[in-house]
Amino acid sequence: MNAVFADTSAWYALINPQDAHHRNAKRFLDEHAGTLITSNYVVAETANLTLYRLGASPALEFLEILRQTTLVELVVLTPQQHERSVTLFAQYAAAGLSFTDCSSIALMQEQRIAHAFCFDADFRRAGLTCVP
Repeated sequence: MNAVFADTSAWYALINPQDAHHRNAKRFLDEHAGTLITSNYVVAETANLTLYRLGASPALEFLEILRQTTLVELVVLTPQQHERSVTLFAQYAAAGLSFTDCSSIALMQEQRIAHAFCFDADFRRAGLTCVP
């Protein structure tokens, strides 16, 4: 397993030691030898979630770590990828998938990324493989 897409649920589990998935997330990150890919939409969602739940300091620390690391590839969605996200959102919104989740699915499909580092049941409902 080379490239894996990192979702908000995984980032938040890593950030928050009290999260139910924190240990599994840390273990996966310690053992994963490939590239982690995430998007600017996921980063925004994670920073906002962290800000509202844990405060400004952990949110800013998350952003700074992502800025400095070479282990994560940050993809900035193009207008075409955004439009594909809108199309998927129209398809999945009634099932409860967020727009950010739909943007992640669009990116994973386009880049042929088979696995998502996530703890989000919505990804499984959309037919994606979640790790760990």
